[in-house]
Amino acid sequence: MPSLRNHSIGKRHYMVGFLFGLTVLAAQLHASGWRLEVLLASSTLLFLILASMSVMKFMGSIGIVLTYASFCSLVFQRTSEMMRNKRTTAARVKTVLTIPIVAIAGYGMVKIYVALFLGYGLGPIEVLLSLYGVWSVMAVVYIVPAVTNALPHEEDEGIVAETETKLKRFHYSLWRGYQTRVRKDFGKVYAKEFERYRQSMERIRGELSGLLLFPMCVVLAVIPPLAGLLIVLWLRMLSHDSAPLTRGERALLVSSSFVVLLVSSVVLVSLSLLPAVSVLDLAYGVGILGSILLLAYVIRKS
Repeated sequence: MPSLRNHSIGKRHYMVGFLFGLTVLAAQLHASGWRLEVLLASSTLLFLILASMSVMKFMGSIGIVLTYASFCSLVFQRTSEMMRNKRTTAARVKTVLTIPIVAIAGYGMVKIYVALFLGYGLGPIEVLLSLYGVWSVMAVVYIVPAVTNALPHEEDEGIVAETETKLKRFHYSLWRGYQTRVRKDFGKVYAKEFERYRQSMERIRGELSGLLLFPMCVVLAVIPPLAGLLIVLWLRMLSHDSAPLTRGERALLVSSSFVVLLVSSVVLVSLSLLPAVSVLDLAYGVGILGSILLLAYVIRKS
């Protein structure tokens, strides 16, 4: 969104967002006869919440693969000495670690098939897994970074940054060749490959964090004033403002995240038997299958 680039967003914008939210809330209550229960039972609101949660489930599914990639990296780190000068041993360990990847990929394809052709709702165990996925991604992407003031912010990337990136890649290629051909430390190389994969996935998920704010705004349609504030924060993150988020903005992000988690949890539990939530299965399966295929590519390349 080029029109937002480098535009400063301040307190007055948040005030406008809050007042706009109040206006929307008043209009919604007026349309529902000033009955809050009618507003909450709106089919339109339900559809928006399900659509938003589908995005969250897609993000949450990436967490499963990231966890397994970290486990694989740890295994290769701990068995590095055992694999030195033993390419066959390293290949066997890699094969063993590939088996769960095939199983996870199969699970992802089953979820996609069920969502498209069978339309089953989520069972109790899958509801718990879904809750874990949504809560974990919200905690990792927003809550913990906001509390610790570790949220990523836009930095200027010029020719210097590009040169540094190329030098790091060249250095890694030299290191990988040395470890593989001279020291024959295959375990250490595999561990580094998995770690680089994990970092790449974390970076992708971090870049998507700004986009995920919009589905959060949709979930908060039940509380328009808070949604209005979050929309302004979303525009702030899209503006590529190099300044880190203020304490107030981080507090807004944390509080909004918890409200979204509460609303999402209630919806997941109460709608676990409805066929409509098959769309959540589809998002979950696509997320698992896509990220696991990327992990399989990393293993094969290594």
